[in-house]
Amino acid sequence: MKILVVGAGFAGATTARELAEAGHTVVVIDARDHVAGNAYDYVNEHGIRVHKYGPHLWHTSNEVVHEWASRFTEWTPYQHRVRALVPGGKTVPLPINPETIETVFGQRFFSWCHENGWAETPYGGLPVTGSHARFLDTLVARHTSALDSRQHVENSVGQELCELFFAPYTKKMWGLKLEELPASVAARIPTNVESGSTLYFPNDRFQFLPTDGYTAMVQNILDHKNIQVSLETTRQEFLQPNLAWYWQERLDCSNLDFDHVFTSEPIDTYFDCTLGELPWRSVKMHVQTLSLVNTLPSPVLNFTHNGPITRVTEWKQLPAHGSNEYCTTLTFEEPCDYRDNNMERYYPVKVAGAVDPNRELLKRYQQLTPANVTFIGRCGQYVYTDMAPCISSTLAIVRKFLKELT
Repeated sequence: MKILVVGAGFAGATTARELAEAGHTVVVIDARDHVAGNAYDYVNEHGIRVHKYGPHLWHTSNEVVHEWASRFTEWTPYQHRVRALVPGGKTVPLPINPETIETVFGQRFFSWCHENGWAETPYGGLPVTGSHARFLDTLVARHTSALDSRQHVENSVGQELCELFFAPYTKKMWGLKLEELPASVAARIPTNVESGSTLYFPNDRFQFLPTDGYTAMVQNILDHKNIQVSLETTRQEFLQPNLAWYWQERLDCSNLDFDHVFTSEPIDTYFDCTLGELPWRSVKMHVQTLSLVNTLPSPVLNFTHNGPITRVTEWKQLPAHGSNEYCTTLTFEEPCDYRDNNMERYYPVKVAGAVDPNRELLKRYQQLTPANVTFIGRCGQYVYTDMAPCISSTLAIVRKFLKELT
């Protein structure tokens, strides 16, 4: 079969590789001038590797997916840590852990421990393990059923921590209040109070960064004799009948007749938004290089204030991301509507309530999908997904497709 794959990110590259290894001829096109989608990275003029669309961190417990991805890259171990800047200028670990509680509540916490008979350790007078979780339990709300993200967070960490760490960040990130988002959005945010861990992903077995970067990793996935790649190419122009001669010459092929199309383009734009637009949140990336060796207390620092920036990444702090003894490069993230950022889509918008109008619109578009078209990836399926889950779901889709051909 001859198959067109639209998009050279992880979904498109995974699809192309599986099809090519099964003996099919694959043409991959992408509107951007690079592969790897939003995981694209590059080394800047200072020798520092930067993720153009924000930090991407490989973490998973899925052994099948990790082994599949490991065919295309060497790995550098990395366990991610994040701190948050709180009022007063101090920074604390995120997710919330014992140090976070001690710093935020201070004497109030230690007085509670004393009043409740919690013993102290010989190490700096800190309460024994368990006191932090018990103290947090006195703060949490008692919403009988968490129907939205505010109720979920308050059930988990209480109103005070909700207002400090979650409410301002969420408003900036989504353009919506916590109570306007379904509980599933906040459910992705863990706490490390009982474990005491400072890791952002404390439970994932495999935590790495690709030694040569994500761009090189995706290039390796696409490096197969049955795969051709054309960048700066949209599906609309690629399939224009009057341009067929150009693409046939460029790709050295006799025709552009494809048996099937796998596309990671936004599902609503595929249908020219005839039923309406699906809303997305985006992020403007502000990159700065400073004449300082280091600036941040952790690779990523979150902001709890009401200003427009949600977080900043210092790239040198990630292993295998270069070094420079004279300067450091940072990326500040400013969330916005995707229409305010050149239509760059990052996060699909979910709405709290019994019926989510965005999900309903998605279903209507899915019902229009022709039999010879399969939507893949974040934009095609209108989902928020990380790299490993994206590969996992894509492998399942393509392998099902190949099985049905036999």
